[in-house]
Amino acid sequence: MRTTGSALRRGLCLCLVVFAVDVSADTPRCVPCDIVGRVSRDAIEQTVRHLSGADSFRIDGVAARLHTRHATSPEKYLAAAYLLDRARAAGYEPEIREFLLSIDRPDLTGVALATGCDTVWAGNLDGGICMATAAGGWDRFEACCALGHRVMDLDVDPSGRLWAAVGLSGGGLGALLVSTDGGRSFEERAQGANVFTLHEVDLAFPPFGVACGSVGTFLVTVDDGGYWFPVPAPRFSYLGLNGCAMTGPMHIWAVADGGRLFESVDMGGNWTSRSLTSQPLRDIDFHESGRGVIVGLEGAWHTADGGVTWTSSPVPEAMRAVEMVDSLTAVAAGENGTVWLSEDGGATWASISAGEPGVWRIAADTACVWVVGGEIARRVRLDPPAVEGRWDLSDSLSGINLVFRLPGLREPDRRIVLCAHYDSQSSTPLVCGPGADDNASGTAAVLESARALAGERPEKTIEFVFFDGEEMGLLGSRHFAAHLDDGAVYEAVVNIDMIGWDEGGDRSVEVAGRAGFAPDSLLFVLLDETAEAIGSPLSPHLLVNEMPISDHVSFYDLGIPSVLVIEGKKNELTPHYHSCTDVAAYVDFEYAAHCTRAALGAVVLLAGVEAAADSIGVVVLRRNVPNPFSAATAISFDLPSRMRVDLGVYDVLGRRVASLIGGEIGPGEIAYRWDGVGSGGRRLASGVYFLRLRAGAAEQVRKVVIVR
Repeated sequence: MRTTGSALRRGLCLCLVVFAVDVSADTPRCVPCDIVGRVSRDAIEQTVRHLSGADSFRIDGVAARLHTRHATSPEKYLAAAYLLDRARAAGYEPEIREFLLSIDRPDLTGVALATGCDTVWAGNLDGGICMATAAGGWDRFEACCALGHRVMDLDVDPSGRLWAAVGLSGGGLGALLVSTDGGRSFEERAQGANVFTLHEVDLAFPPFGVACGSVGTFLVTVDDGGYWFPVPAPRFSYLGLNGCAMTGPMHIWAVADGGRLFESVDMGGNWTSRSLTSQPLRDIDFHESGRGVIVGLEGAWHTADGGVTWTSSPVPEAMRAVEMVDSLTAVAAGENGTVWLSEDGGATWASISAGEPGVWRIAADTACVWVVGGEIARRVRLDPPAVEGRWDLSDSLSGINLVFRLPGLREPDRRIVLCAHYDSQSSTPLVCGPGADDNASGTAAVLESARALAGERPEKTIEFVFFDGEEMGLLGSRHFAAHLDDGAVYEAVVNIDMIGWDEGGDRSVEVAGRAGFAPDSLLFVLLDETAEAIGSPLSPHLLVNEMPISDHVSFYDLGIPSVLVIEGKKNELTPHYHSCTDVAAYVDFEYAAHCTRAALGAVVLLAGVEAAADSIGVVVLRRNVPNPFSAATAISFDLPSRMRVDLGVYDVLGRRVASLIGGEIGPGEIAYRWDGVGSGGRRLASGVYFLRLRAGAAEQVRKVVIVR
């Protein structure tokens, strides 16, 4: 399929007869090396570093840095905004295509109120924290952070900081986190081998605070949360501590799974304990008056003397959480989701709602009460008692595909797709998912190809696509393939996924397609010969077995020729695959640039891209349309200046059979309509002919086919 000849001065370094997609497009096409040569290795590196978090970038004048691009992370939207900004800077106007990624039904396990009740936060077992404000409307809960760990409790201290007691992902350890920006970001304040999943945190008496959790974990602070240290508690180290509270600067309490109540008057230096029941106690809370309430699987207990004596209260169901609102008013929640109200300090209880998911946590202020559980957040009114607001915090997460085009001038409805996915994955994707190789490298390749082609005039439309949700099962590309533009003919898909790791430095690259599907194999030949034509050190290999799964597969059922460009040979993917160490430092940017140029060169050939003559100062004879033709065909060519030209038609024996244009013309694009009539005024017979353009010192030839 490769023809040879002298390279033209404009850098057309290879002419190919292209059968890969359109069997009628058998005129020679040449790889414009000047276009492919515009690919910048440094630009690819910059994009990868930005997308993988190695460097910060600015969006709308604000500095930002990515930690992950996982499809369900809020940072994914920041990555999409970055790509939109870069595409627009290159002269394109991307189209945002949203699709349903997943329906997130959170298990709400934490709630906190700002002083004055103007803001409420809710946390869930997936690590998400959302918030709503009175000013913005309670029905507008918005995600503000994704911790990646199980949120067990939230608390706002008197200075307005938001604290989160969490269980770390992947094990039984825990941590205590604090936010000073309203829950948008958190920093760690306590963690370690002796800190297990934390169930509750209380900072009601600054600078003192307490937190408790599994395996007897009990933490205290005496410097307003700057440093937390574990309190030795050997007598109950095996117990799970479910709730804790303070009744003074040094006076602390905890309730445990074994039905035991623990008390310390010296901030955990010494403990006393008593048994209230054999069943787990779930929560404890006090009012400054000395009244307090405990709830558990066997009901509730109350005290009016600061915890000296405790009296059992009859409640018809197991209880999970409790909060004192004032000296006499307490709100509790049952295992079945019933909200209970006591107006006598916990001695008697009455239900004020039922039929909701089990409540995990309650946050109370004298002005308002909130309860959360399952996916439901509820606001409770105390006078008269009732649930006055109910919000389902389930969220339909949107995927975002970004699409932009370089329109074709002659056949705009025929399209070539160059694509990559921009989402990332790791074992803890909401915490860290740099994805430098997988797939910031492929994303950077598509973005840099678009920049290199900006301003060019392809015969067919080139469609650049960034897919979301590839790591969740090709969700973005499947949605795109199911909603292709009506009236468009998609001739080929070149998908780039992971081109940053060159195992052994042999410059091998896989081109994966379907076994036995000739158009895919011909796309490989095109990529292979393009790489050779531009002098690339790449060694492409056709892979048709053990198919790598990536976005090209989404187009298979539609019969569209589709291939994947991916690093290495079999078993040579990056060792940092799907990990927090897939960072820019391990990416071979020279290799990525070579892969980008090869893919771009193939797309240039498929779409019929030829650099504008007035921008490079050379003569260009364009492909005539239609070809083959019967009645007439349109011929055009570019002249950089006014010059003497001769445009003629020759038969296969080299005889001149028609003279079309002669004399001085130009500059600019010259158009000519030829009706297939020869020099003698006779219509030429069916067959193969050649257009030859001589302009100044330049000479170019195109094949023409007449079908009568």
